[in-house]
Amino acid sequence: MNKITDKIQKLLELANDNSSLEESHSAMLKAQELMIKYKLSENEFIKNSTPKKLNIIENCVYSS
Repeated sequence: MNKITDKIQKLLELANDNSSLEESHSAMLKAQELMIKYKLSENEFIKNSTPKKLNIIENCVYSS
């Protein structure tokens, strides 16, 4: 499962650190898809995130 959680974490980082809104949304959607598929909670990733990363997670998850 570490491989999956690492991939999700990298996707969340890409979503956060990307200047392209389209690419940010694509990365976030893929991360969410994997979290659903593997029954992982976004809370597992939020607690390990910086405030900036938390912001992008909240914006994409709750604003979409």
